[in-house]
Amino acid sequence: MNPKQTVQLVDPTGAASSSSSPYGVFATSNIAKGEILISVPERLIVSGNIRAGDEFELPCETVDLILKEMEKGDTSFYAPYMRYLQSIPEGELPEAWSDAGRKLLTDLMGGDDSNSLFNGQHWLNKWNGQVCDGINDPEGNRAALLVANRMEDGQMIPYLDFFNHRNGHSTNADSAVNAETDSFMVVAKRNIREGEQIYMSRNMCFDCTHFETNGYGTPELLRDHGFVEDLPQRWNFNLAGKRRVFDLLERRSGELEIEWVRSVPPKKGTEEQVGEHLQFLDEFAQKHSQNTGDVPENEWNIIMKYHNALTQSHNALLKNVRGSNHLQEHEDDMPVLDEHRVYWDRFE
Repeated sequence: MNPKQTVQLVDPTGAASSSSSPYGVFATSNIAKGEILISVPERLIVSGNIRAGDEFELPCETVDLILKEMEKGDTSFYAPYMRYLQSIPEGELPEAWSDAGRKLLTDLMGGDDSNSLFNGQHWLNKWNGQVCDGINDPEGNRAALLVANRMEDGQMIPYLDFFNHRNGHSTNADSAVNAETDSFMVVAKRNIREGEQIYMSRNMCFDCTHFETNGYGTPELLRDHGFVEDLPQRWNFNLAGKRRVFDLLERRSGELEIEWVRSVPPKKGTEEQVGEHLQFLDEFAQKHSQNTGDVPENEWNIIMKYHNALTQSHNALLKNVRGSNHLQEHEDDMPVLDEHRVYWDRFE
């Protein structure tokens, strides 16, 4: 463990109370590029037999092992880590939300039949028969979702999930493996200043080629990890019958800009399609201007932040398609939410 870092509340004095602020890893002194931040020996990593492809699927044997170690209680070799996992409140991922919250998120995507990303139980279906042999019991379901959210290439690595996600210049650390010892390491990928939060990327990391190829971005991060990422964001839309992937970037001037990723920019004819999407998002905002109390507050806040992100990305896309400065056209009434409360209120 590098002594130049500490785990602390991200927002200990701001709008979010200490009970709802996330933890993060912060540099307590300047850290040089290439310094090892953590090195976790193989014997401390909880992992079943990871076969080729399991790193992108739900690793059944790892879930089974987590269940067995939790049942052992204090006699488990991994007891401290198991206690930490068991202390995490349920409801992190959308598929574990309330029925009302899941329905509202599905409605935001256009209804039950229009988008499969948040329709149904993605990871629980995999655990309960689609990939694994789960029996749809509460303990097994909880373990499956813990692993889905926190696994690294199918493995559960203590301490790793204290490093929060962010892309762009904010990403200042990446993972590596010591070939001689098989230890898992987190290494500074650039110089890190004292006081700076240490971020890793879940979809644009050194060995994330699979995610880049498939356009894994903001929607998938919400489904698999339960948060709406801050800028820069990656989006994957079907426009004019073709799959388009782009990164939404914020320049130093504050202006938003689209950078196309392994795809050709859409033709001008897609302007009408994007405009229809924006109209739908506007109508959704008007219909759901306030929470009537059916949806838990933390779920409501995440859904509203996702609506904000969708609206922002569509406005940038519309500007890109038109080739003119219309970015502000639909932004006046967009909700502005505190990112820490949006992401972490579920831990209250």
